[in-house]
Amino acid sequence: MYRYSDDMGHSGSSRAFIFGDALKAEYAPLPSSSASTLLSSHVRMPVADAKRYSKLEEVNRQDEILSTLKILEPRLRRLAVLMSGNAPIINGDLNIGRLIPLPMMGEGISRLLSIILAIYDSPHGVVLVDEIEKGLHYSTMVEVWKAIAETARRSETQIIATTHSWECIKAAHEASAASDAYSFRLHRLERVKDEIRVATYNQETLDTAVEMSHEVR
Repeated sequence: MYRYSDDMGHSGSSRAFIFGDALKAEYAPLPSSSASTLLSSHVRMPVADAKRYSKLEEVNRQDEILSTLKILEPRLRRLAVLMSGNAPIINGDLNIGRLIPLPMMGEGISRLLSIILAIYDSPHGVVLVDEIEKGLHYSTMVEVWKAIAETARRSETQIIATTHSWECIKAAHEASAASDAYSFRLHRLERVKDEIRVATYNQETLDTAVEMSHEVR
């Protein structure tokens, strides 16, 4: 089951069931108080991002977002929500004389913005991120993971992410090891004959995997 929300303010849940060779899906609306968010690796929702950012700006917490985005774009001075056609979109000030829509600054910064905003918008909840490394350069991943983890701790939000990147896994492990409390777990799905089994790696087993260059993706 996963829960979702879209740019139109609709939210709901989706469940999939397998009956023999058939797949059945069920959809149901969620209450507005739901604190779960799904971020797809293929669909961007700039309007949802603008709405979430506006909530933070309303309570004067916008600088927390700005400091995180500076990991990827140190020139960024401020953020502002402007209208583009009939839709709001977040723009950034790079001190070039005009504001630039965040999507024009690259996929990585837009991706990080969406993740951080989703965490703030899901206090005491869950944020599911598909292919979390998409658009992010491997050299920034440790600092990105530190920022994600710190934001998640402040919001008491659990992050569940998928990845096929070994660099992303190592970065998450390194970032968590550098924190006061190691909180990262890697769950690898493995096919054993006709079954899918889960292998879980904690700090100790990941230390060994990194040292031995063991394949855990």
